[in-house]
Amino acid sequence: MDEVDGMSVGNRGSVGALNALIRKTRIPIICIANDGGMQKLKPLASMTCKLPFQR
Repeated sequence: MDEVDGMSVGNRGSVGALNALIRKTRIPIICIANDGGMQKLKPLASMTCKLPFQR
């Protein structure tokens, strides 16, 4: 999933639905965000592993 931080701009419940999918599936899901510390992404923080990258 690319641009997870921009996903919640016009969609209601999209972060919650993605969180439910991550909990339910056994397949790894890679989520990419420019700003992983956004308040909107707090539900994903407990279910994900944060890997920061630098240039």
